[in-house]
Order: sequence, then structure tokens, then C-alpha cells
Amino acid sequence: MFWLLAFTLINLALTSSIIVVLARRSAAAPVIAPTTTPTTSPPSPLTPADAAALELPQVKVPAEACAHMNQMVDIGRFFQQILTSVDRQVADHSQRISVINREIEATTETSPDQQAILAAVAQIMSINNNLTTELGAARAELKKQRQELKNLVSEVRTDPLTGLANRRSLDEDLVRRLDEWRRNQTPLSLLFLDVDHFKQLNDEHGHQAGDVMLQEVARVLEVDLRDMDLAARYGGEEFAVLLPDTVLEDAEQVAERLRLAIAMASATHQTKKLQVTTSLGVTTAQPDDSQQSLIQRADAALYAAKNAGRNCTFRHTDGKVSKVNYKASVARHRFMKQVAIAPYRNQIPHEDDFQHYDCRDLSAGGLSFVANKAPATGMVVVEMEDRTGAHFVLARVVSAKNEGTNEEPSYRIGCSFQGRLGDGKLDMGGESFVETALGATRPEKCV
Repeated sequence: MFWLLAFTLINLALTSSIIVVLARRSAAAPVIAPTTTPTTSPPSPLTPADAAALELPQVKVPAEACAHMNQMVDIGRFFQQILTSVDRQVADHSQRISVINREIEATTETSPDQQAILAAVAQIMSINNNLTTELGAARAELKKQRQELKNLVSEVRTDPLTGLANRRSLDEDLVRRLDEWRRNQTPLSLLFLDVDHFKQLNDEHGHQAGDVMLQEVARVLEVDLRDMDLAARYGGEEFAVLLPDTVLEDAEQVAERLRLAIAMASATHQTKKLQVTTSLGVTTAQPDDSQQSLIQRADAALYAAKNAGRNCTFRHTDGKVSKVNYKASVARHRFMKQVAIAPYRNQIPHEDDFQHYDCRDLSAGGLSFVANKAPATGMVVVEMEDRTGAHFVLARVVSAKNEGTNEEPSYRIGCSFQGRLGDGKLDMGGESFVETALGATRPEKCV
């Protein structure tokens, strides 16, 4: 009786452990199926004749979309095989344990045999080990399939040329953001951006040159926008930017900043330096807005900018379109020099606290620089000069984006000037910092 009781306790413990492991793994993720094919044949694709019989509309689907749908179908079948395999493996395991139980019971009733019981326990452990090995291999394969599914979803939502979100991704995010606007009145703005004279660029330099320039525009958008903003290639040479938690006035400044940054940017194709300008239209969400009405207003503002001579920004508000006036404070100038910067801790830093960083651009409203790590404080002090001499300028860190890798980080840090330390407000109107640093007066206005 002792051996029968011991065996029963060991069997119950092992079987319970297996059930717990299976339950945890099933809750965390589906288990991969073995390489055996399912007994049921997969459904046949719907043919045009079937669609006609069912009176379904025939829609012409792009080849790329078909390929993605076929991959999704394959993954769906794969996970169906997973469920079938798990059921089969668990049922087989339970059956084999039951057979061993019956053999032990028969052995102990006739003549208790210690060796027979130990052999049965060893057999159960062998069965458990085999199942653990199979589930481990299945888990590894499942991880691979998960990554493939993640990559597929990313491909479906990403523009392959620029790496930005595509129109589908923008539409989905716009619906979600509009819902937030209706629930919480969280400001939401939308801007459209179109590359000027893009057909002429393609005709003169070739379509590959056009692709290179579109990639450069996308790079500027990624660098200049916040992480919460969504930049998307809307189609051809047209881009869209969704600006959550942004009122119209701020969206206008974003649009102007992007326009000026793109005009400064350049790309090289076959030793030729390429530059473009852009036209932009911006609007903000209204209480009765739908996805279509918001897009239509931004689009109308964009076409007003194109008709006004290009290389400018128009807003759509109060049922009419109007031009956004050029603001020198948002104009960024390429400024490839070093600047002395120190963290701000409620007083002017000691000179030993200042370090020199490579500056990338400068405006009357702020600057950006490059560092190998994000700032430790939300405010920094920048040593600047104007016609009256050197000054300590307080700046707020508004963005810190890693343009490098995790192994070799390279943060582009954007700062907004707040004022001179010990000298009241910063004189934004005179733009003396910018003029002196650049050795030039304010740039030409938008045409």
C-alpha cells in the first residue's frame, strides 16, 4: 500500500505540474503545431464566379495587398494547426498516463513490485520530458512566427519608399484621435504638405532622383516632429502630418518650421545637389468634424497655397482660407558650429559645467544640438553672443530624439529659448543672437 500511495502522489504531482505549465503557456501565447498537415483541407479562394453567384461586388485589389492577405491567411491556418496540435498532444499525454495508472493498479493488487512501480514512474517522467521538449521547440517556432506577423503588420502600415506611415495608418490614427477630441476636447490639427514642381524634378533628373528627394523630405519630418506626431506619405509627393494636442496657432508654426527646414535640406543624386520647396495647408478639428471634413479643409488650404505661388502655408479656419504670415522666430538656419551648454539648476552654472556641443540649426526661438545622451535636466543654459557681448540664455529642452543606435547613441536635442539669465526677458524681436551668430540678417520671406 505504501508504494501504491507513493506512486499516486508522484503521478498527481507530475500531472498537475504539466497542467499548470500548459495553462500558463496557453494563457501567454498559443503553442506551435508540429509539421504534420491538418486533416481538413483549407478553404478554396473565392473565385469571380463565386462572387457573381453570391452577388458580391468584384473589387480590384492591388498585387501587394493580395500578397499581404495571402500571408495573413497562411498565418491564420498556422495558428489553427497550433490549436489542433495542442489538443492532440494533451489528449495523447492523458491517455498514456491513464494506461500506466491501470498497469500499476493491476500490479499492486496481485503482487506489489517496487521495481515495477519505479519503472512506471520513470516512464511517466520520460513522457513528461518528451512533452516538455516538444513544447519548447513549439515555443521557439511560435516566437519566430510572432516576429513574422509583427513585420507583416508593420509592412501593411508603412510606406516602403520613405519608411513613414502610409495612408491606411494615417486614416486609422485620425479616427482614433477624432474620438479623443469628441470625448475630451483634446486639440487636434492636421497639415498637408506637397513638394513643389515635383514632376519637373522627375523630368529633369529622373524618377530615382525624385525618390531620393522624397526620402530626404521624410527624414526632415521625422527629425523635426515630436514622437507623438504622425507623419505619413499620403500619396505621390504629398505628405500628411497629424498633430495631437496642438491648437491651430501652434500647428501653423509647425507648418512654417517644416517648410523652412525642407527648403534648407538637400539630397545628392549622381553628384547633383537637389533641393525642393513645399506648399502646406493646415487646419484644426471642430466639434462637428468627421474624418472626411477635416481632410477636405486641410486639402483646400494646401491647394490655396499652391495657387498663391507655392512655397508658403495657408490655414483653413472659420470657413475660409488665409495665408500664414512668415515668422522669423520659427525660421531655422543651418548652423554647423559648436556651442557651450550646461545644465540649469536654478543658478548660472560654473564655467567648468559648460561643455561644447555640435549645433545643427539655430533660430531666434531656439536651437538644436547633438549629444551622446539626453540632457539630465529639463532646462539648460546656452552661452550666446550678440552685438553687446556674451550672454547666458536659458533654454527649455523640448525634444531629444536618438538618431543613432542603442550601442552608439546620437541624440538630436531641440531647445526653446526662454530668456536671458539675470537680464529679464529674451529680446525675440531683435533676433540679435541669430544675426550675429550667422553673420547675416533675417532670411528672405516666403514668396
